[in-house]
Amino acid sequence: MSDRISDVPEAPAEAVSPSGINHLVLNVRDIEESHRFWTEVVGFKQVGELHPRPDRPTPPKMR
Repeated sequence: MSDRISDVPEAPAEAVSPSGINHLVLNVRDIEESHRFWTEVVGFKQVGELHPRPDRPTPPKMR
């Protein structure tokens, strides 16, 4: 692999709009309030939820 500047791809002429977020971890004081903010105010949709498994320690208040 080369470290030459010429090997760096050129930036697009216009900004590219994101199509989504794949994974996000936020440490918050109040998970319910944070969830309401991100879903009701910002408009994000919750598409998954982590559940405790016997082979994994129970996460503290994780959604």
